[in-house]
Amino acid sequence: MESSSKKVSVSLSLYTILMMMMMMMMICGVRAWTGEINGRVVCDLCGDSSIGPEDHVLQGAEVAVLCITKSGEVLNYQAFTNSKGVYTVAETMPESDRWDACLARPISSFHEHCTSLGEGSSGVKFGYNHPSGPPSSPSDVDEYWKTEIRAMKLIQSIFQGNEAYGTPAKGWSQSLRQLLLPSSFHVSDRILLYIAERTPGLTMISLSNTSKIAGTSFAMAITHWTHLKLLIIGPIDGGFNIDIIRQLGKHCNKLESLHIHVNSFTLDKDSATAIATNLPRLKSLSFLRCSIRKSGVKVVAKQCSKVSFVAIECCSLVEEIEPSLTKTREPRCCDFEEWRSRKLEFRVTNDRRW
Repeated sequence: MESSSKKVSVSLSLYTILMMMMMMMMICGVRAWTGEINGRVVCDLCGDSSIGPEDHVLQGAEVAVLCITKSGEVLNYQAFTNSKGVYTVAETMPESDRWDACLARPISSFHEHCTSLGEGSSGVKFGYNHPSGPPSSPSDVDEYWKTEIRAMKLIQSIFQGNEAYGTPAKGWSQSLRQLLLPSSFHVSDRILLYIAERTPGLTMISLSNTSKIAGTSFAMAITHWTHLKLLIIGPIDGGFNIDIIRQLGKHCNKLESLHIHVNSFTLDKDSATAIATNLPRLKSLSFLRCSIRKSGVKVVAKQCSKVSFVAIECCSLVEEIEPSLTKTREPRCCDFEEWRSRKLEFRVTNDRRW
């Protein structure tokens, strides 16, 4: 009985879900702005960073909330969760000094089981409310760099700032295991390298919006992530190419799941061979809005011996009619008979609405 209890306790992990609600109001004829942040702290028994029926919320957990204002000031708030595991931070302020982005993280007062990570993992997920897309005019360029500076200042305050009581939080990121950066958050070279240098223990990272990252910067970042097991990667300036796959194999040789969300990427004989050769531990592959060639399908079937699942999401199948003539169409399940013959599980989705 004692052994069973211990096994459960070491599998626990902690993560927060941050939900932000902002509203405008008029007070006494003066333009004011009220911001409210609601979040929940959950004890994740499975360590899968998702809420299931086996998980439970934490009452009395202390949460630090960091917000950066439009004027660039960083504000620090403290909150505690109620009986439902929910915390709330609200403040009314001048429109000119309103919150621009916020991030919350639990800092103490957890149930003791949730600090014993064992084989579990801790993760941070946050939202950043800025439109995506590259700058298209001088004014857009200026606004882009202002946004990048604000984002960098927020990231620095998270990694180097103080907790609610003023205690330095420096070094906490060394134990970070999962990091999800949403698609609305533009990650620059500077921000990526700053994060990479401070998160050597990452086993999972999602980089959905990486169009401003150069391939050389990404290659430098992954030298810090030697424990990485799951990578979700978006477009990279210069393309997600064979050289990057080789760098992944060199520095992230524990990688088990690779999700390529790059519309310029083509799974052909060469790229599939690079994946099979450099990432021999891969168990799952996912391609979103990529191009697929039959030559790549055959290589995955023959050489990726440990891969047991492949997802093809909104991709295009490139058919070679003649050596110099091709046509493109939506892939069908029957196009992957090599995988079916090998009893490799796969999913093909062509719904491009999302």
